[in-house]
Amino acid sequence: QATIVCPAFPENGRSVYQGHLFVQDVLLNECGMEDHPLTPMTDPDLRRVLAAQSTRPIGHVPAATVIAGADAILAALPGNGHVIVDAIRDADLVQIGAAAKGAPLLCGGSGIALGLPANFGAQPKTAEWAPITGPGVVLSGSCSRATREQVKLYQAHAEAMEISAEDAISGTANVHAIADWVCAQTTPPLVYSSADPQIVRDAQARFGQDRAAHALETLFAELAAELARRGVRRFLVAGGETSGAVVQGLGVSAFTIGPRLAAGVPALRVEGSDPIALALKSGNFGGPTFFKDALDILEGQI
Repeated sequence: QATIVCPAFPENGRSVYQGHLFVQDVLLNECGMEDHPLTPMTDPDLRRVLAAQSTRPIGHVPAATVIAGADAILAALPGNGHVIVDAIRDADLVQIGAAAKGAPLLCGGSGIALGLPANFGAQPKTAEWAPITGPGVVLSGSCSRATREQVKLYQAHAEAMEISAEDAISGTANVHAIADWVCAQTTPPLVYSSADPQIVRDAQARFGQDRAAHALETLFAELAAELARRGVRRFLVAGGETSGAVVQGLGVSAFTIGPRLAAGVPALRVEGSDPIALALKSGNFGGPTFFKDALDILEGQI
């Protein structure tokens, strides 16, 4: 049995769209994720999304049951197949974790971890963070609305370099030249491929979706590795695929988790003789000034 945890829309005078995924108070397919270049989300009903990928039955535990507590959740779980479990509050995630004790498989966002430590006798503790100073950089490959706004605001604070899919495919975007530029800046600069969805679609039509995505991800992976070799110690990365590419480029296999930078985004520390600080976020995470705020926290200024 697999449990997928998803947020439901809280009661506020509107209908409760249970089993649906929201970004704050906006349905997933209306928040910009419908324009995602690789995984466009045009249906917010996770029951339908999962049903299209599995021959097993798809169950649902509604928010009212979750609010009633772990015993009610456990009683409502089907005996087989997959089940979507609503979550509105952090307290719901704790109850879901308790109900899932002994379950063979759990899937969900990072918030699902809130309810799991108690199943293993672990107690939450305040994350300690030893600030990491030294050069920093922002690498952004996300095309979400939130990230594009963050990119726009950060450009008023630091120098920025835009990389297009054509630049990455043609080799115009040279990793060593970009690294030279990054290391010449006094304020952590921004290297980004974040673009308007129509620009992304045009590039995909011209070069192919897989080719364009692979070229950009490879560029970010190689750039991260080169910057680390040159002494960059704070990496803020926007975009799920971009984050994966950067982690792969850095050869990271484990992190120490530090303080919260934003909802769902912790500070991460790569241990070693010369530690590296990372902030990895999906596109819609973080407030408008997240880039600067997160870099400051990693450095211990906040």
